Amino acid sequence: MRVIVVEDSFFTRLRLMTKIRSIVPGADVRCFALSSRALEFAKEHTVDVAFVEMELRPPQMHGQDLVVWLQQINPQINLIFVAGTGDYAFFGWNIHISGYIRKNACKERIAKEFVNLRYPVPEQRNDRNAIIKAPLCANNRRRCISCVGLCSISFLLRRKKEHYQQ
Repeated sequence: MRVIVVEDSFFTRLRLMTKIRSIVPGADVRCFALSSRALEFAKEHTVDVAFVEMELRPPQMHGQDLVVWLQQINPQINLIFVAGTGDYAFFGWNIHISGYIRKNACKERIAKEFVNLRYPVPEQRNDRNAIIKAPLCANNRRRCISCVGLCSISFLLRRKKEHYQQ
């Protein structure tokens, strides 16, 4: 699985990369501060998942323009928006993105996005749940305020596995 992270903030980029590598250990995670470099990389390599910051600072290409270009290069790319607010949800809904996370999303929320990818990636085609680690919330609770949803990814994986067995 090849994952790119396009984020202009160094610390946010580093946190996202660390969380993604811990969730999907075998993933090839590449980080870009400039949208132009991410676009060049996507032209040369097949990218399975792209975490794109929507509010990239000038002189860069805006996040909305970047995701449109990424979809033109690879229509089967799983786009996950990274934003500080929910302002880009309607735009994402119109272009059929895979997910939407906040900049300060916890590991469990990011893992949930990997479980619910829109398009399957090569490692997940045979056994969709095998590659995803199932972390629990730090407090071992089913709900986490930072996730705004279920943190027990193992619960989601069991439910998905039962669905496939039927």
